[in-house]
Amino acid sequence: VYWMYYWVNWIIEKDIRANNEGVELSQQWFYTWALEKHDMALALKPEDPLYNFNKAFTLYDQWDYNRALVYFDNAIKYNNNGDVDLAEYYSHRWATYHEIYEYDKFAIDIDTALSLNPDDFWWLYFDSVLKNYADTYDFTWALKSIDRLIVLDPLNADAFSQKWEILYYSSDYTWAIDAYTQSIELESEQSFTYLMRGHSYLWLEDYSLSLENYQNAYEKDNQEYLYPFYIWYSLLKLGNYEESKEYFYKSFELELWEEDEILKLFILLLKNK
Repeated sequence: VYWMYYWVNWIIEKDIRANNEGVELSQQWFYTWALEKHDMALALKPEDPLYNFNKAFTLYDQWDYNRALVYFDNAIKYNNNGDVDLAEYYSHRWATYHEIYEYDKFAIDIDTALSLNPDDFWWLYFDSVLKNYADTYDFTWALKSIDRLIVLDPLNADAFSQKWEILYYSSDYTWAIDAYTQSIELESEQSFTYLMRGHSYLWLEDYSLSLENYQNAYEKDNQEYLYPFYIWYSLLKLGNYEESKEYFYKSFELELWEEDEILKLFILLLKNK
């Protein structure tokens, strides 16, 4: 009796074992063997959404994006496990669309994923990133997405960093400064954030505040040549020629720009001041 029970159970769970073995092989980069196991599982249960999803994932890892889309489509079509799993299927299909430059379709899929599982704020984060850097440059929607993330996770310094980057590259420097400030309040050791806040003040021609931010950045990281370079530039704009020389030379030493003729001319200019 026990032998019969074991044998029946082995037959019943054959698809489960094949699927699990396929996932393990895929994680070990044995993609050919993994696909054989996925096919075994799908031969037994062709409409299982998880089995279709796992095969799609293996094909995606092989950069076989068009075939991966077929199985992501099946996972979505056959899903019966609720909105959370369905949202995950959509989120991976949009990544596939992104790889083959079908930006309109990936935008639709990520919005669908968010509508199914709006509390997963990391999808909001990636949504804002993709909509920021996709060909459409939809800064308005990017900001809307990142603001949704901030509502869900108001202590996430990365969210504010993403927001200031969007605002900066959309030339909204005043609002970018607010986002920089919030990011710094959450994570004060970000030298690059001070640099970018300094750039915003520079664009607004507030050279005193740009100088202050570049100095803060340089205090956090004294090995980055850009920080003393922009301190030099801010001091130059403020008319502090003698003081500015020190920082230009520091920047020059850090980057070792011996072959840059333009910067040699800047050195001659400073020596003549």
